[in-house]
Amino acid sequence: MKSKGLLGSLDVLKVAHHGSLNGMPFEGDGSILDMLLKSGKKTTAIVSTCRGVYGDTSETEIPNQRLMALLRKRCGKVINTEEDARPGEYIGFDLTI
Repeated sequence: MKSKGLLGSLDVLKVAHHGSLNGMPFEGDGSILDMLLKSGKKTTAIVSTCRGVYGDTSETEIPNQRLMALLRKRCGKVINTEEDARPGEYIGFDLTI
């Protein structure tokens, strides 16, 4: 999609693969995040994740802490199921921007 110019900025970004490094390429020039995130921190990112279940190194951990820090820096809001809801609860949010 990137090479065909089919990506544009988003109001809501559902982060893939529980926030793992391989689910969201976010480093390097022209990263996917550069194409997807709106300027002015207007994008809301949603990460469905649970720390400590997978990955035993900083490269394989879920969620990837470098990715999470970058999302918190560049998005207006980051919704993380692990931090924002107890098991079995849903997360509701308002997208008024």
